[in-house]
Amino acid sequence: MIAVMLAGGYGKRLWPLTRSVPKALLPIAKRPILRYLLEKINTIEKVTGTWVLTNKRFAHQFELWLAQYRQFVTKPVAVMVEDSCNEDNKPGAVGALADIIRKTCLLYTSPSPRDL
Repeated sequence: MIAVMLAGGYGKRLWPLTRSVPKALLPIAKRPILRYLLEKINTIEKVTGTWVLTNKRFAHQFELWLAQYRQFVTKPVAVMVEDSCNEDNKPGAVGALADIIRKTCLLYTSPSPRDL
């Protein structure tokens, strides 16, 4: 099972803190919020990896953070980027997730008996 961390918002309610840093990377006790969440997710046996879903504006910061964090994770983590760059064109969590799934997953179903 893949865990999906929704980190594609722009954190407007926390401005000015999140104007240039995504909410998930804000530190609490000197560690980003995302690290606490991923460490908890890594304890769930059925989870085989995690997608961190973010936007183009903050994607680079997540990639840099992940490059430093990889030494602490035991399961794969991937940063998945949706196309929005600002609040005005974001697709919302469900829209962004649907777009990522369409781009990265091959869905195959068994044929109907009448198709055979």
